[in-house]
Amino acid sequence: GGQSAHWGARQAQRTAWGARMAIAASAQSGSVLSLVDTSGDDVRFQLAGEEEIPRLELWVGDELFADDVDVVRFDSKERRFSIDGTIDDEEDGESYEVDGEFQVAEAERNMVAATLALLVARAGVAWEGEVPLPLPPKLEAKLVSDELKASRPGVVLLWAHLLDVFGGDEGAALAAALKNTAIIFPYL
Repeated sequence: GGQSAHWGARQAQRTAWGARMAIAASAQSGSVLSLVDTSGDDVRFQLAGEEEIPRLELWVGDELFADDVDVVRFDSKERRFSIDGTIDDEEDGESYEVDGEFQVAEAERNMVAATLALLVARAGVAWEGEVPLPLPPKLEAKLVSDELKASRPGVVLLWAHLLDVFGGDEGAALAAALKNTAIIFPYL
């Protein structure tokens, strides 16, 4: 009885860790975020196009849901993301407005929000609602120039990874970041 309950808890930890690593791995290229939402749908955001500022596409399963995402809204408490965009219909040549939403597990909220915010920034898409993951004031204070402020989405993603490494212990993660700023500010 006790051993199988322990195994179930360890398996749940491994599954959550595996999901976070899959999110991190898909984000490493800087152009794709793949995840499974709380309803079990495979969701993928992908930068596309040859333009200097790429389009942000949204795929649900194998179906292109939006070939140009316009707005992403984030509700941190509910772990909910709402999307507005357009899809071009190849058959009739028309462009249609689409909207949708998805929710992520608590353990994935920060990583998904930070990764999606980075893609949104790269594509010039509007982000509405809450910030993906607040930076502690001591780290925020290091973003002094316009160039550094423009790098904020990447810094937030690195902060999310650092928090994950320290098991969500913000104090320990902050101490590490202040001791070696290159961890989340590689350009300083």
